[in-house]
Amino acid sequence: MRRGRLTLVCVAGAGLASLASLTAAHISTMPSSTPKFADYPVEVFRGPKPPLQLTEEQEYWRRTYDDAREQEPNFAGRYVLHGAPSGCCGDVPIVMLGLDLATGKPIDVDIRQGDAFKDCAPKYKDQAGKRVRAAYYYRAESRLIVVTGAAPGDRCLVEFFVENGGSLRLVHQTVIEPKP
Repeated sequence: MRRGRLTLVCVAGAGLASLASLTAAHISTMPSSTPKFADYPVEVFRGPKPPLQLTEEQEYWRRTYDDAREQEPNFAGRYVLHGAPSGCCGDVPIVMLGLDLATGKPIDVDIRQGDAFKDCAPKYKDQAGKRVRAAYYYRAESRLIVVTGAAPGDRCLVEFFVENGGSLRLVHQTVIEPKP
């Protein structure tokens, strides 16, 4: 599954809710066919939260899931996405964890993360002339997640995924061209 928005520990923190810098600038200049958060509305879950239902393997992340359970949904109406930093590598996010607040069950978040989630090379700039950073952008009231960052082949991408039934589907991808 691919998802995103909330406390993406140390990655995109402050820019998540507002689609800051790169993505705001690039999305505003993209064709009208580019997906927008408003294109994928969803009602936000406000019901009682059931207890966590973790497998033995997921118990390793219990504290992170406990913290996520205390949050309000931050993606696709019922999910909390949370970046979990590696204990060995400082605050570099290694995994993105997700929790379905309606069921108490963790979900797979199958998007670029860890070593595959990096800032674009310095030659890639947003409309304001700032370097394109690796970031996830999502909202509680939308099923859309936008992922920016480096991709194989020295490319810089903006990818758009839509949540549907607990999984993510790539619906649009835009290559950012290098700028002097």
